[in-house]
Amino acid sequence: MRTHLRNMHDVERWLSIAGGAALTAYGLGRRQRLGWMLATFGVWLLRRGASGHCHTYELLGVSTAEGSGMLPPHGDPLSHQLRGVRQG
Repeated sequence: MRTHLRNMHDVERWLSIAGGAALTAYGLGRRQRLGWMLATFGVWLLRRGASGHCHTYELLGVSTAEGSGMLPPHGDPLSHQLRGVRQG
């Protein structure tokens, strides 16, 4: 079994949890197909925030977690990847 390391900053985690909770509550209140889809996405955001692990970040090879060493000084995780592509 593969262990998933945290790759999200704490602020991003809390925003994900708050947004996921709001979206889940809103979606469940609608009780229609679109509402169920919004609720499902909300639960996904809740899980992402609670675990501190983003699978998309993992696929891209980036991390916004403090102390990861993968976040460039100016704060844009994708520019770090793009710099490597341009040089290579």
